[in-house]
Amino acid sequence: MKVVGQEVLILSILIMLVITYSSAALSMKLAAASTSHSNGTQFSVVLVRSNTQNGPVNISINDTVVASNIDVTKKNSLVIPITVPDKLINGTIRICATAVTPPVAQICTDVQNMKQGGKNKVTLDLTKAIAG
Repeated sequence: MKVVGQEVLILSILIMLVITYSSAALSMKLAAASTSHSNGTQFSVVLVRSNTQNGPVNISINDTVVASNIDVTKKNSLVIPITVPDKLINGTIRICATAVTPPVAQICTDVQNMKQGGKNKVTLDLTKAIAG
């Protein structure tokens, strides 16, 4: 009987070690994920739908796509959260919405003086997009 009791004790210790290791590994992954989000300022882009826009749209910051293939055909307006890199906060940035399918229409706006931790928001009206 004592041998069975010792085996159960050893098995219990091993299970506790595995659980401790797993939760520590998960905590490290979550910490890494949360720090990667702190490398920028949250920004909301409101896309106002155009009746002629029937395909997906990409959002870019300074010509770098940060959100792609956004379906704008289902709602009159969508709020798309993006992250602006911290290194761009103090300068002027150009935010654009560009249609993916022809005709390739684009609307852009310049933003400056963003507030870190503030409610940063811009509206891009696709009805005013210019075909390129």
